[in-house]
Amino acid sequence: MSHTLPAPWQVHQFASEGDRQLHLDYLPPPQSSSRPFLFWVHGGGFMSLNRRSYAPWYLGLAKKLGWGFVSVDYRLCPGATVLESAHDVLDGWTYATTKLEGIDGRKGVVISSSSGVWQAMHLCASASPRPCALINLYGITDIASFSTPAPSPTSHPFLEPPHVSQVEAALEASMTESPALTGMHFSFRIATDLDTEAWKALGARNGMTLQEWHGLEFDREMVWEPEILRALMIPLAINRGLLPHVAQGGKRLVAFSVDKPSDAKEVIDHHFPPTITLHGTADTYVPHMASEVLQTHLEKAGIRHELILVPDLGHNGDASWDQETAQVEQVRSFISECV
Repeated sequence: MSHTLPAPWQVHQFASEGDRQLHLDYLPPPQSSSRPFLFWVHGGGFMSLNRRSYAPWYLGLAKKLGWGFVSVDYRLCPGATVLESAHDVLDGWTYATTKLEGIDGRKGVVISSSSGVWQAMHLCASASPRPCALINLYGITDIASFSTPAPSPTSHPFLEPPHVSQVEAALEASMTESPALTGMHFSFRIATDLDTEAWKALGARNGMTLQEWHGLEFDREMVWEPEILRALMIPLAINRGLLPHVAQGGKRLVAFSVDKPSDAKEVIDHHFPPTITLHGTADTYVPHMASEVLQTHLEKAGIRHELILVPDLGHNGDASWDQETAQVEQVRSFISECV
């Protein structure tokens, strides 16, 4: 990442895997006393995005509450397996809760979206200390449920001839990828209809300074290769039922384990943290029924939970929200009661 974050932001290396260094970004809380913190786990179909890929309201939420904010990178599939990615996320959590000054490691709240929720749920089940709450944004919970072609394929001009052949070739080549990538720039602006100035104004409404906006690369456009091409591999893999192959390390097809099952709902126990889930009813990447099924598992385990279904909202459709959005206020109220 080429841009430098302004003070008081910090960048920490929390692990090293092979020739790859794993980093986290940390914004300390404004008060020096130990405070709660948000811990961001990015999505991206297990194969794209990085620790700075998030909607402005996630950071704005921490700022509004006066909490710290932590975001971590992890090795991407299929160069790594999703089991290795989950291990990286846990390492990031352990580092944050034991090494970062200014936050209380016992008062962390995990926020994650899409495929990142799979890693986040495994973190919530195995970390010590466990998170106080989980914010689940249209998350993937059962990887095996994507093993058949999507019944309602996601459409995109570059997933049609003649462009799709280049995306197909990139996906095929990635199946033998080595070493694993550890981050890929993605701009959430493409999930909105905002122009550059309106996008910047959204950041300001979420408490972000211009220095932060630039340092976090919210003002950087995506380039075709590798960033846009890599992002297009996600809907292609979902459309064709290949997402489990990606998550299992491509052609290695590493099996899931007893403690890291394909269906993350299996790790829910009586100590799983309270969970608030937001999901749009127009999501074609991750059908909202997945979140409804998750709620039944949380209910059976006796876990406090709340599901907010947002009519006509698509995948990443929350990218244009700010702190005045009703759903954000609901999230803020829920997690404030959990720490």
